[in-house]
Amino acid sequence: MAGLQLAIMTKTERNTALQQIRDIIGENGGWITHHTLFSNLSATLNFELSSEQIPLFLSALNLAGYTHTVETPAKGHGDIFAQIALTFIHHEPDLKRSVPAFG
Repeated sequence: MAGLQLAIMTKTERNTALQQIRDIIGENGGWITHHTLFSNLSATLNFELSSEQIPLFLSALNLAGYTHTVETPAKGHGDIFAQIALTFIHHEPDLKRSVPAFG
C-alpha cells in the first residue's frame, strides 16, 4: 500500500481543526485508522483514502484554509495509507492532564 504524508501548521483552534479535517477525510471517502495527540501542540491523524480521491481531498484542505506541505507524495492505485501531522500555533499553556499511578 502506497502512502501520502502531509504537514500542516495552523492557527485554527485545535478541536475545530481536528473536526474540520476529520470531516474532509470522511467527505472524500476516507476513514481514520489511528490518531495521536501531543498535548495541545500537535496531532497526527492516520487514515486511508482512495488514490482517486487525493486531488479532491487536497483541494478540500486548501478550500478550508489548511495549507499543507506534501512530505511524501502518494503513488499507486486503490486505497492508500495517509498521515497528516498537524502543528497548532498558539500562545496557550500546555494541557495538564492527571495521569493515574501505575506499576
